[in-house]
Amino acid sequence: MPLIVICGPPCVGKTHVATKLQEYFVGKGRPVILLNEESLGITPEDAYQDGRTEMHHRAALKTAVDRALSSSESGTLCICDSVNYIRGYRYELYCLARQYSTQCCCVRVCCSEETAAQFHLHHPHPLSAALYDDMWSRFEEPSARNKWENPLFIVDTDPGEAGSTPGEAVAAETSQNAAPVRHPVEIPFAPIEAAIYQGVAPTPNRSTQRDVFADSGTVFELGQVTQAIVNALIDLQRVCLPGDELSLPHCTKKFVLPRTLGLPELRRLRRNFMHVSQHQRNMTELARGQPTALGDLFVDYLLQAPATSIT
Repeated sequence: MPLIVICGPPCVGKTHVATKLQEYFVGKGRPVILLNEESLGITPEDAYQDGRTEMHHRAALKTAVDRALSSSESGTLCICDSVNYIRGYRYELYCLARQYSTQCCCVRVCCSEETAAQFHLHHPHPLSAALYDDMWSRFEEPSARNKWENPLFIVDTDPGEAGSTPGEAVAAETSQNAAPVRHPVEIPFAPIEAAIYQGVAPTPNRSTQRDVFADSGTVFELGQVTQAIVNALIDLQRVCLPGDELSLPHCTKKFVLPRTLGLPELRRLRRNFMHVSQHQRNMTELARGQPTALGDLFVDYLLQAPATSIT
């Protein structure tokens, strides 16, 4: 599935652009997964308040992108909507796309600091003044000369009126207590669509190939456990309704059935879980120490997978 990496300082309109891209591609019949702080259940202030929490947030976002790229059907679009202000982190996201041999592009959202400041004043989760200024100063501009940021698309969200600066134009239309409104933005939908659906996908190389750490015995046991859980889910759905708690083999956790899960969907989720689990360093030790650990991990994966629509 293609990947769009959106980047830009705080309050420049990244989520606005991401939402417009989502609406455009959904309108053309293409499924979209939008990942940002809101989808991870965290506010920007909490995510970037210090170095440790920021590192954890970037890791969680990268994991969500990895899960989306590995678990979604071909043609599904993943949009990573965040500050993404570190050039090296954007390279890591590119390596994920390269690992799965899918197209990737970068969208730089920009506006004047005056315009961003107007929107920051009315943001539902504003940053502290020190953190806001710090994130603006630390933003590393993308460049089309870098292969991981090419193709690069620039989207300017400033309203821009003749005779005034963009910030003054926003302030003139905004009363003292009213929140500013985003003006229509010119987004290059067609070039972006061509880049991610018709462009050449990067081929994985040794630097983006993950080693398999689980031994053959663990992989075999994992296959047996997950297949038993899939079979049990198919059988139990004949007599159970959505919302019922199901007891599944090889696991201690209860599975709350969200809706009817078909066999093709369960097979796809099982296949993706098997692929991801083989690259976990502690999988073999975990399987030997706790017999039901593999089943519990698979149930957790089903609960968190985007396809099951469970939050």
